[in-house]
Amino acid sequence: VSIVTGKQILVLFKSNDNSYTDGTRIVIGTDTAEKSFDPTVGLALHEASHIAHTEFKILSNFRSEVAMQGLDPGLNLSSNEFDIIKNILNWIEDRRIDLLSYNTAPGYRN
Repeated sequence: VSIVTGKQILVLFKSNDNSYTDGTRIVIGTDTAEKSFDPTVGLALHEASHIAHTEFKILSNFRSEVAMQGLDPGLNLSSNEFDIIKNILNWIEDRRIDLLSYNTAPGYRN
């Protein structure tokens, strides 16, 4: 992780299927058995790339950013609609991070 971020980042391992970062730590939710080592490293590098290249402030201030752009002046998004938009943005950001990593770190690819 420090190879990508240039920082000492806490990496936590959980026994679920949810890997993510909040910008200060990484949570890896996967089997850490020896046969899963390479995919686990790939997940850690992907999440580290988010720390290096994602603007977390934008997502944390998403509702106010949307209002400032005039897209939803009344902030009338339901919680479900808001979650759907956040998930779509996360999917797009994941593709951007993967493309950036593929182009700058050949070892990131299969």
